[in-house]
Amino acid sequence: MIMIKKIASICLLSLIGLGLMAQTKSEVKKMPMATVPLNNETQLISYTTTFTSELSDSALYKRAVHWYKTENKSMRIQNENCVQNQKITGRAECDLLGIKDGKEQPTEGRLKFTVNTEIKNGKVTVEITRFNIQDARYTPIEPWLKLQENDLKYKYSFIFIEEYSKKFLESFVTSVNVQKTK
Repeated sequence: MIMIKKIASICLLSLIGLGLMAQTKSEVKKMPMATVPLNNETQLISYTTTFTSELSDSALYKRAVHWYKTENKSMRIQNENCVQNQKITGRAECDLLGIKDGKEQPTEGRLKFTVNTEIKNGKVTVEITRFNIQDARYTPIEPWLKLQENDLKYKYSFIFIEEYSKKFLESFVTSVNVQKTK
């Protein structure tokens, strides 16, 4: 009699577990996908913004360098890729946050990325690209694109990256594109 109750309990728990897994997959499909723009040339994920300013290229360059040095503590300007008053390249990193579990929000890893800025005749273009996870070697995140269709973890990662990138670009525009006082 006790054995039959144990077997019935195990079967019941198994069915509940399968029901929860099926529910999770359907919830993953209902959750909106992140906008993941791919660069046509490189096929890498890239978020870009462009604006024009009345400031001179040299003033924009100085403000951009200041932003690179102060916005993200891990940002390192890649001097070999920079051109005075025209181009700045930097590499930065941040914590890739996972799905919130109660009050805790776990870190899924260290997200590294490259920020490129081009300045020409008052037109400024900023691009965040080359997203990868910190590892012993370069580990791009583009293979995750197919995984996000069925796995909530990857979908959430792309949503986090999208929101982080948009805030990062807004911060750049706000800091660099300050209007002259008249």
